[in-house]
Amino acid sequence: MPDPRRIHTRDDLTRQLAELFHNGGWSIQRLAAESGLGRATVHGVINGTTDLPRSGTLKAFTEACGQKPEPWLEARARLLAADRRARNGATTNQMRNRQARDFWRQFAKRDLTVVVGLHQLSGWEPSGLIGVGDAFALSELQQYFVHIGVPSPVIAYSDRMDSTSRRNPLILIGGPDSNKITNEVIQRLPCSLRVGGGATHDVAIRDSQTGRIYSPRSLRRGSGTDFGVVIKAENPFNPQTSVLIIAGSFGYGSWAGARLVTEPEGLKLHLGSSQASFECLFATEVVDRSPQATEILLVRALAKTKRSDWLGGDDST
Repeated sequence: MPDPRRIHTRDDLTRQLAELFHNGGWSIQRLAAESGLGRATVHGVINGTTDLPRSGTLKAFTEACGQKPEPWLEARARLLAADRRARNGATTNQMRNRQARDFWRQFAKRDLTVVVGLHQLSGWEPSGLIGVGDAFALSELQQYFVHIGVPSPVIAYSDRMDSTSRRNPLILIGGPDSNKITNEVIQRLPCSLRVGGGATHDVAIRDSQTGRIYSPRSLRRGSGTDFGVVIKAENPFNPQTSVLIIAGSFGYGSWAGARLVTEPEGLKLHLGSSQASFECLFATEVVDRSPQATEILLVRALAKTKRSDWLGGDDST
């Protein structure tokens, strides 16, 4: 039995109108005469060649079939509302994709180099070990690059970087304790956020503007809170390229940072301009050795770096 309350798609509407037609024993000519509609219009309604009948057509058709038109018109309105939601969703996705392309445009180069740090543990693997969190961060980035069409990057270990590669667009995964390129770059940037205090295995993040120290909490059993930074800036080794640092106190923070820069909310980090340099501090809840909810604690714009700032000289001459 036709029931307009069960109409959720245009095909549903066509099937139920055709059912009304056949249950009533109508011919196209008779229903056209009864409803005042043209024969071609009636044919289109029951065969689906009319994508969505106009409200006047639907009213005349259903009344001729002995139905109250209001429930059918309500079903038609639901279909139109669903169309609007779908269009709005497509527009939102297009905007997100455009944001993604804007954010990553400076890195979408064939010489893009992703640098990961190595942990040297004597007596274990002589080639070095990469942290699990850093490995997951690298994997998240690689999958995302495929999704948005960024060329596959060169993957390099921080202790095997030649001087020429430092001039490439760089993405640095891991803090200065394990990734020496992160250490080299961050020393040359006007950052207020610093991972570690210089001592080996110091993983606290310090904010020089406020004096606050952010230390991971209760992570020994794989659950707790980790912190991390995302820093986007001009590459101090080559002002024609950019650098993105994703560094957690522990690997959980690096992993969460990679997710942050590949999600719509994280893409807002560019502060309204794909060219903007910034530093961001975030916290992530770790559950069962995996980062879950991540909260951005602060975002600051970075000033453009002058070479004399880290050489200790005067560029006024």
